[in-house]
Parts: sequence; C-alpha cells; structure tokens
Amino acid sequence: MIDDDPDSKLAKKLESDVLKNAEKALDELVDVPPDRDKAIKKIEETGKKLDKIIDDGLLGITKGNELHDQLGAVTEAIRQDGGYEKCRGSKYTKHIKKNQGGVIYHCGHSIEVGKDALKHDSELSIHVLDTEDVIVDFGPDGWFNKMVEITLNTEDMDLSGIDDDNIVLVWYDETTETWYEVDAKFDRKKNQLKAKVWHFTQYTLSLR
Repeated sequence: MIDDDPDSKLAKKLESDVLKNAEKALDELVDVPPDRDKAIKKIEETGKKLDKIIDDGLLGITKGNELHDQLGAVTEAIRQDGGYEKCRGSKYTKHIKKNQGGVIYHCGHSIEVGKDALKHDSELSIHVLDTEDVIVDFGPDGWFNKMVEITLNTEDMDLSGIDDDNIVLVWYDETTETWYEVDAKFDRKKNQLKAKVWHFTQYTLSLR
C-alpha cells in the first residue's frame, strides 16, 4: 500500500534511511581535499534508490518529492564551492512515470512534471552544456500533454545593473537555428528563471 502519511512508521523509517544515506555521502567531504564528485555521485545513487521505493509503491509521490527536494538541496550545497565549472558538461537523468509525474534537479536547474503531462513513462534529463554561457538542454526532445515547469539557475551569471524586465528565457529551434523567447518569471533573490513550456530543447538566459 502506498504510504503518503508523513507521520506513519513506514514513512518515517524510509525517510530516515534516505537521509542516513545522504549523511554517508557527506563523509566524502571530510577528506583533504574533499571528494565532491564522489559525494554527489552517492547522493544521486540515493535518489535512484528513492525512485525505486516510490515505484514499488512503498512511498507516495508527495512524500517522495519532499525527500528529493532535500537531496537536491544537499547536492547544491556540495556544489557551492565548485561553482559553474563543476556543472559544465554534466548531465543527470531520472525516470518519471506518466501517471505520477515528478521533479528532477541538477546544478540548481530543475524540471517539474505534473501527473499525465508526459505522453508515456520517460527518462528525463538535465544536461548543462560545456559552454561559456549557461545553456541547459532539457530532454528528451518532444512535446507534452500538459505544460511542464522548468527552472534555470542564474546564480553564476553576472546580472548586476540589468533590469529584471530585460532578463528573458529563450529556447533553441534546431530547424531554423534560431533562439525564441518564452514567457518566464525571473526571481533575483532565488537566482531562478522559471517558465512553463510545452516541449524540451536547449534553454538559456538572454537580454532584451
């Protein structure tokens, strides 16, 4: 039976197990120099174990996403010292079920998929391209049944002195080799640019 009650014994045990694995990952940071890549890899492995717990019906998607949020926060904390250089060229993939939806995080970027937004169960990915500008390839290519929310992390971009209204999100059309603006909301305090989109491709920040 799926358990979405945060106060149940099963939910508390599963949550404890996930967080203990996250703590073990942080042990890699004790070494001199700290092995951040190994710590992040262990966090990602913990995330995959959490996905299996959800897929097996032992924990509901609501509680599961809360735990994924916590793992994502830990990952971002580990990456802080490495900055964008640590993320450039990296990719993270996560299996999302059509009838459940879910969230995927990587380097401060994210995808949030609602129930039945996907046409079928899919391997969603966030690939930070190895470019000077922060360009993120959200995948796979294709269109959705419902709009999906994406978040672009702008923390490593120098946006000082630029009016918020001039900061926009653009997507790349491979057919026309052109960047097109998409309606998005910029949050300077959170260093995030959010948008609801109908399809995946490459996205980046641009200025009007």
